[in-house]
Amino acid sequence: MSNHGFMEIWFGKLINHINRIFATFAHNWFYIVLILLFPLALYYVGQGGEIINYLFSHGNGWNIFFILLSFELLFYTVWAIPTWSCYGISYLFGRLAPNIREYANLNPEQLFGQLIQEYNGDGNTYYPIRNFSNLPIIIFIYLLINRSLPDSLFSILGVFLFITIMSIAGHYTKYLITSRIEFRSSIYKHQFIWKGLLIHLILILFSSLLWMFFDYKVWSILFMVILFLWNNAYHYFIEKLPAHVSEIDQTSALFKIGNQRYSSVWILVIVILGLFGFLTASHQLHLLSPIVIANILVGYYILFIDAFIRAPWILSEYIYKKNALESKLRNSFGLIFNVFRLVSIVGVGILIYISFISTANRHNIREYDADIHQSFDYHNRKNLLQYFDGWIINKKLSKDDTIVLVAGQGGGSRAGAWLSMNLDSLAKMDTTFKHRLFAMSTVSGSTSGANMLLNKWYLESKGIYPKEAYTSSLHFFKSIYSYNYLSASFWGLLFSDFFRGIYYYTDGFQTDRNYYHQKDEVATFSALYDTQYVDEINESLQSDYLYHFMDSNQYKSPLFFINTANTQTGNRAILSPIGNNDTLFYTAVDLYQKFQINHNLPESSGKKKQLPLIAGVMLSQSFPLICAYNYVKGVGNMIDGGLYENTGSNTTYELFHYLKTYRPQYKYKIMILLNSDTQPDKSKMVNSDFLNTFKSVSASPFTGHSYYWLTKLKRDIRPGIDHMIELKLLDHEHKWAKNIPLGIMLTPSSLDTLYSYIRF
Repeated sequence: MSNHGFMEIWFGKLINHINRIFATFAHNWFYIVLILLFPLALYYVGQGGEIINYLFSHGNGWNIFFILLSFELLFYTVWAIPTWSCYGISYLFGRLAPNIREYANLNPEQLFGQLIQEYNGDGNTYYPIRNFSNLPIIIFIYLLINRSLPDSLFSILGVFLFITIMSIAGHYTKYLITSRIEFRSSIYKHQFIWKGLLIHLILILFSSLLWMFFDYKVWSILFMVILFLWNNAYHYFIEKLPAHVSEIDQTSALFKIGNQRYSSVWILVIVILGLFGFLTASHQLHLLSPIVIANILVGYYILFIDAFIRAPWILSEYIYKKNALESKLRNSFGLIFNVFRLVSIVGVGILIYISFISTANRHNIREYDADIHQSFDYHNRKNLLQYFDGWIINKKLSKDDTIVLVAGQGGGSRAGAWLSMNLDSLAKMDTTFKHRLFAMSTVSGSTSGANMLLNKWYLESKGIYPKEAYTSSLHFFKSIYSYNYLSASFWGLLFSDFFRGIYYYTDGFQTDRNYYHQKDEVATFSALYDTQYVDEINESLQSDYLYHFMDSNQYKSPLFFINTANTQTGNRAILSPIGNNDTLFYTAVDLYQKFQINHNLPESSGKKKQLPLIAGVMLSQSFPLICAYNYVKGVGNMIDGGLYENTGSNTTYELFHYLKTYRPQYKYKIMILLNSDTQPDKSKMVNSDFLNTFKSVSASPFTGHSYYWLTKLKRDIRPGIDHMIELKLLDHEHKWAKNIPLGIMLTPSSLDTLYSYIRF
């Protein structure tokens, strides 16, 4: 054959494969998107890279074990054909139209045969969807390889190249492996079903043990590759097995095996979902990687959609169009078919409505009842000048002392760690710093950092110090921000928040992912202290927001202004420990005042509604999807403060401007904690209406508004009297540290790196 003829044949095969891939995507796009969504997010999103890096931290071999198991289960949810739908449709139409069922012999086994044809096809027009079910683990292996190799090429081209290589290897090894079983006895082949599953488990165990105890990451990854090849060959053999058995009706054999497989997958998924619920209630879900949570939930959605939506539609249409039906029967069946379709459409509509438009969980702000004589009231807050004058006297400061105001930029755990590590380190270097720090205005992640710092300093003022291992700023805050808050967020977002919304706790609010995030932060902070101080810690973190700023605690802590935003109006709202007036925060909602006015109780109850400090912190760091909005009665839905202005400079400017106007005799120092560029160079053309629109919506609060208020602060500084410094998260080359990602899950090594960037 000439080279020209060979190339023509090869090119024709390539085009045929590409056409089949496109046809497969068109036929099964929803499943492909579902199974690839999270693996590709691991690739593209900075937080995804940190999830992978987290696995390289010490003692994560058991997470490798569960991740590989979850990938196997995800494979089965795609591969298993929904036999339950066959039973359901056969029973339903048998009850509604028994003459049709009897005439057409529509038993579950026959319907299963139709599903096989629909799901797997003839192999010529499009590929079976199961051929794509191994893609998630291939991408996962690729990400591990990239993380293991020091100078690896982390590119989209590398992903496609690796998928191609693994697919070719899987194609040829499946023949090599199955050929050794081809001529064995039927008994051996049936025994091989269980032996093959055992080999799966052995490979997963070997890979996990090598990762955990021997630190042989490369060998562990090699066993993952072998697991993929074995899984591919094993299921190729399983699909061919009925052709080797002596049963006359191969469809019956397939149905029996398929039903056992499908039922087992459903049972496993339900048991694991129950396990997630138990781990959430016991505050242990953080031990599982977000990859495990995502894989199981995606598998659940595939099972649910297959069983209750896609398969019933396919089978009902098959029955309706069945050529063997007489026209009379077909006409009588038309009404049943149309009613069934209508009910299905309405059901899908309701599902979409309660999932994306009007969820069962209202995400009400967390509150608690307190005895009216031991409660805090917004009326009793001092105004800014009253509090400032009292604070000056209490701290014994003079006109020669510089008053410090702090603003913290948002940015997830990165922002929280950057603010808390900087200020705590500065306080240890300069013993007067805490006495001169008057107020902190924070947004999003920096609100969490300020809260942790405020409570740490408060406990120190009472003589309560962390355990010896956590006395340094690095170790203390690294323990807080290396915690995995992400798994509980995924679990709440994708599954549990809906069911939590159906019932209320006895204290009148629905739990959600925000509630468990608060619980996790309290538990993480408490773990750094001896257990004898648990009551003091709970009182500090979970008492009313004003606890730290009134009565005997007055002046002990810097004022803590928590910035948030209203989703309905776009307005700014502030939790303020001082009374507001028309000349101070004149553009912001006084959220504490609104909370108490709209969450009042009858006087006869002797109780008053209080807002826990940790819940107030959540108002500011509720970044969309990862956290839920918080509903405050009479105000609206409150969301991450960074969606209005992302540096806290707006509130800081108003504080500074007011103080320098009415107390000009003092010098002021403005400290801005920045962890990302507020004015990045984005001058390149973007030829996309969609991207331009999206970038505009996100850029306005995160860079536009932030830059505006930072500039106003700088212009308001009195030369020679006040000054302003920006503590920027810059790497050792004095560039923005892009190696520390956004998100609520950072590795210990990333936090070590972040701490090394602190400069004074």
